[in-house]
Amino acid sequence: MKNRIIALALCAGMLLLGGCASHDEAGAGSGDANEANGGQAVNSPSTTEQAQPEDTRTSFEKLFDDGPLLVQDPDGYGWGYIDATGNYAIEPKFNLAYEFQENGLALVNDLETKMWGYINTSGEYVIEPQFSDATQFDENGYASVVVAQTKCGGIINESGEYVIEPEHYGGIGSFSEGFVVAGSSGYQYYLNESGEVQFSLNFQEAYDFVDGWAVVNHRGFLGYISTEGEHRIFSDVKDVFGFNNGRAFVQLANGKYKLIDENLEYVTDTEFDDVPMSNSLGGGKGAARWYDGICFVGMETQLADGSTMICYYAINTDGEIIFPTDNKHIRSIDQFREGYATALDADTTKWGIIDRNGNWTVSPQYETIAIPVNGVYLVGNMSTSDYKYIDSDGNVVLDSVNPDVVFSGGYRDILQVRLRDSDYDTVNQHYSFVDHDGNFITDLMFEDAMSFSLDSSYAKVKYNGLWGFIDGEGNWLIEPQFQSIGR
Repeated sequence: MKNRIIALALCAGMLLLGGCASHDEAGAGSGDANEANGGQAVNSPSTTEQAQPEDTRTSFEKLFDDGPLLVQDPDGYGWGYIDATGNYAIEPKFNLAYEFQENGLALVNDLETKMWGYINTSGEYVIEPQFSDATQFDENGYASVVVAQTKCGGIINESGEYVIEPEHYGGIGSFSEGFVVAGSSGYQYYLNESGEVQFSLNFQEAYDFVDGWAVVNHRGFLGYISTEGEHRIFSDVKDVFGFNNGRAFVQLANGKYKLIDENLEYVTDTEFDDVPMSNSLGGGKGAARWYDGICFVGMETQLADGSTMICYYAINTDGEIIFPTDNKHIRSIDQFREGYATALDADTTKWGIIDRNGNWTVSPQYETIAIPVNGVYLVGNMSTSDYKYIDSDGNVVLDSVNPDVVFSGGYRDILQVRLRDSDYDTVNQHYSFVDHDGNFITDLMFEDAMSFSLDSSYAKVKYNGLWGFIDGEGNWLIEPQFQSIGR
């Protein structure tokens, strides 16, 4: 699961700003244990030379790989953790909680103190609840915390030892490319892994590094700083965005966008009217998505009827338009997945599928189209509630199999469906599941449901207001008894 974003953050992923009292904290050390066999070294074959046993466990069993599963009690009061039988392994005694991570630790908020700490899979506090805010551990084994007593931000390791002491900064982010952003007295700074301030500038805003560059705001002017301390402030822009794939976009004073490279130079004179940004990219500032050297941008375009609107074009890293170069007009487009993207045709207002050369492999003819599962798309027309599954060339994989249902989930061996009302003209608010022959696997109807796992071992369903799990034959794996399962 992604690291939790701190509530105090002004920039994504940061615990920033505000003053704090000086505070010293010494971390406990840890030792290494060595095994011996009669004082002799024991040689074993390299793991790379040994055949790895096939993992025959089901997807349901793997849900518990990192530890017990996070649930909220039936009354929606406390959070706890259950085992594979649905029994509490850790009682619901937390105000808020997160899933266990691969390190066997979970971030929890104590029900009584309202402080954040970390527990092990037995429910014991490994790091006591003492933080007014905290994140989950990142891939390097670090977590950002704010000490409740001093309001100071620091970074701890998985043993609870401080990597950066909570002494000077009211908030602190997570490491990116060797640096972390910390805030104090309205300014933000970059620290190295020893907690030392880097570069000679302080910033009103500072974001994480991506591709060697980070977005900054210095004295009201936006720009970038590199991991080497080089910086460029743009005095004539409205906004700047993070790097991805070695490219970034800046928004000019006129509201249009231009593409820059890693030298912070414009790669083309072309100005674009829109660039869809993903907030999860660009070091928290947002960045454009790239797929195999292709990015989508919007430009005002005249349609066949003489009207104008923003249509979308694929450009390469030099800012050159790849497609469409003919009279195709794309009103909206999803990112490429396995070489194909779903696209909305502006002239017909119908969805189809294009390849990475901009050719329609499925002509625009559907009112709706879903993200593919294993290369199979759920398509249909909402006005008639007719849905089917097709491949990227438009071949029908599975058509309607039961007049009482409408496909509603991704393509699986067991299909999630919505139930039609008795007049067959409308679809009601209940879910169920059928096989490819249209046979129901259960007589139950659910208020909400998730698609089955790819191996058909489980589906999460909501029944009589509570969540549980069923197996591929419709039997209860875990009875519906929880207000929530997972985050």
